[in-house]
Amino acid sequence: MIKAILVLHVLLELGAGLTFVFFPQVFPGLEQVQGQSLHFLKAYGYAAIAMGSLGIIALLKYYQEGTLPVALFTLGVFHTCIAIAQVNTPLIPSMQIEPLILHGLIGLACWVYYWKEK
Repeated sequence: MIKAILVLHVLLELGAGLTFVFFPQVFPGLEQVQGQSLHFLKAYGYAAIAMGSLGIIALLKYYQEGTLPVALFTLGVFHTCIAIAQVNTPLIPSMQIEPLILHGLIGLACWVYYWKEK
């Protein structure tokens, strides 16, 4: 199950990251985004790509001692913080609930498996 969560994380973050970097206007409500907002979205995209890359490393080093707890802790913090941020300052105003639920569930799963691994 944990590998499935890591694969979901990688697909979500790399997909969202690449979209935010190259095509941020495809998201509903962001069709006319420009200036500082556009730069912020692209910066978020690069951060999402970095987090997706961490998931790839966790999958490749899955059986190496100590890798999984560190990756799960980091991903748990990341997804929990993104879920909390969605409450007050959603990245995409027209999509507040979906990212909140998705990041919240992935964060929760990471924390559960982190405590099992610890």
